[in-house]
Amino acid sequence: MKKLLMGVMAVVIALAWCSGANASTIVFEDDFEGSIKSEWMENHPGAYEINSENVQSGSYSVKSDTYNNTLNLDLESTSISNGTAEAWFYDYAEEAGTHPGISISMETSTGQRKGLGFTVSYLFEPENYSVRTGTHSIVGTGIGRSVGWHIVQFNVSSGNLKVYLDYELIYQTEAANIYYLQLGSSFIPDAGPVYPAYFDDVKVYSGEIEQPPSLEDRIEELEQRVDTLETEQVETNSRLTILEQILQGLEDAVDQMLGYFNNLPKGLKKIIGL
Repeated sequence: MKKLLMGVMAVVIALAWCSGANASTIVFEDDFEGSIKSEWMENHPGAYEINSENVQSGSYSVKSDTYNNTLNLDLESTSISNGTAEAWFYDYAEEAGTHPGISISMETSTGQRKGLGFTVSYLFEPENYSVRTGTHSIVGTGIGRSVGWHIVQFNVSSGNLKVYLDYELIYQTEAANIYYLQLGSSFIPDAGPVYPAYFDDVKVYSGEIEQPPSLEDRIEELEQRVDTLETEQVETNSRLTILEQILQGLEDAVDQMLGYFNNLPKGLKKIIGL
């Protein structure tokens, strides 16, 4: 019974963790469920479209299969000095396919503005993920591309900017805030096949960066929830026992009444309609 309960609770807890449990304030969020929010700006309108063919969560994501088009989010009015901008992308891990990129614009402590992006560059280590630190400056991560959905997080806090890929730190630098977010894709011109670039679950929030709990934390909370569930089960069983006793008492009372009526004289039975 305990193993069964733990299995059920594991699913419940996993769903709760996917939504993010840490306290934070949402600045912007788009899961592309049915539409692209109006806050986005496209450098070429119509290049991005909602689809249901490949999603990270829910029923829809956004895709583009055109060259070098971007989906842009201006955060100038709510620049993030302590928070995170994150997005999911899908990678086919094909050198001749689409090369997705997620970028930010940031401001340094001296007021200098510059871009920083997570990318797959077909000009630099196309088999690995990279960080673009300037127009022509790319830093390799040494992390090989893999098929599937991946999350990229740009976290700024205490004057530092950290870039995470699948919750692992891959790059850090000095920055005061984040004021722009951009989704984009590119591919080798005239090279095929060209796969669409898929993005999903974009979120910008202030406060602590949302990371999955450790295995130890998961096990501890799971055990606590299972213990609570077992306690509730014991209480439910106790209530059921009391109810069964009440029902048994009613059944015994009915049997006694029927026995009483059966023992009445026939004449009295006829009078009362039995």
